[in-house]
Amino acid sequence: KRPPPRKDPGREPLAELPAETLNAITQQLLVTKAQARRVHEINLLRGLPEVSAMIQNNGVVPPGTVVTDPEKKRRFRLLVKRRLYLDFEEVLAPLEPEERKRRLVELYDDLEKEYLATAKRIPLKRKRAL
Repeated sequence: KRPPPRKDPGREPLAELPAETLNAITQQLLVTKAQARRVHEINLLRGLPEVSAMIQNNGVVPPGTVVTDPEKKRRFRLLVKRRLYLDFEEVLAPLEPEERKRRLVELYDDLEKEYLATAKRIPLKRKRAL
């Protein structure tokens, strides 16, 4: 078994969905927990300023766009990698640490591309005129 994830005091984490929220979503929308988690991860990714700017500008981050705090991007990446590790634990656990990290990076990169493609198809909320 692996140790529980370390908590960074004083930092607002990018968190997984709380269990009660996850259960409510799955019951109301009739989706699986895995589907709800993936939608949550896509929404977290869409919340990063450079991603939302890229979606608005057909895949190009415009000059002068505020880039996300690297720590926030790191926490998002680790959140997704933790889920990927748990999903693929049977395959990844027996590997050497370096090989495991390399495979997780590949899985994450592929998933991020998939999430970005999905995020581009979802319209951003527009502010309504009064």
